[in-house]
Amino acid sequence: MRFTSQPDDSLEDWIYRHTGRTRRVEVTTHAYGLIPHFILNTMRIATVHRKLAEMSARNLAIRILEPPFEMPSFAEKVQWHSFRDQDPGIAWMRERLRETAAEISSTSAKDRSEPLATLA
Repeated sequence: MRFTSQPDDSLEDWIYRHTGRTRRVEVTTHAYGLIPHFILNTMRIATVHRKLAEMSARNLAIRILEPPFEMPSFAEKVQWHSFRDQDPGIAWMRERLRETAAEISSTSAKDRSEPLATLA
């Protein structure tokens, strides 16, 4: 599975290149949340955020596996032009992101140390 239309630009692609591994991409999607659905009833695997894997495994017939090598943690960032600092929509989005980040930071150490999971 690949979540992009551009080759070699995902975190997973970078990790594969730097660990000397290769993979075969069979499906590409622009909708990250659909990735678990594309592996149903197939021999495919996909690497996704652990929270998406756990939510999907509750409702779909998929398994969560540990990745075959260590996956680094990463930080999500948001940026906007300072011209838009007072934009009500952007201000609303920043506040939602702050609230969500606060909720996530209160999760267990396991959730923070294992950001990715492989679905099968």
